[in-house]
Amino acid sequence: MKALARNRYESIPKRSFRNAIVQLLEESYKILGSYKVIGMIADDIQLLHKEFYPEVERERFGHIIWQTTKATNRKPGYGTRLEDYEV
Repeated sequence: MKALARNRYESIPKRSFRNAIVQLLEESYKILGSYKVIGMIADDIQLLHKEFYPEVERERFGHIIWQTTKATNRKPGYGTRLEDYEV
């Protein structure tokens, strides 16, 4: 009897940035919990990555990506933490 031929490319979608985060949280940080909670944490990390590191492939040469505080906030004053303002 012949063994079923496996698709050699079936594991490629499983090696994503999100799955790498899930594996890091489970193995390195020993976060125990349901797979759904760890997946939600990985999704949030992935959204933060997209927010702070936009895809530069869609930008053309000569374009500048500049991140500042939102216009709705007032100018940061002395003694205030810049981390408290929205980007």
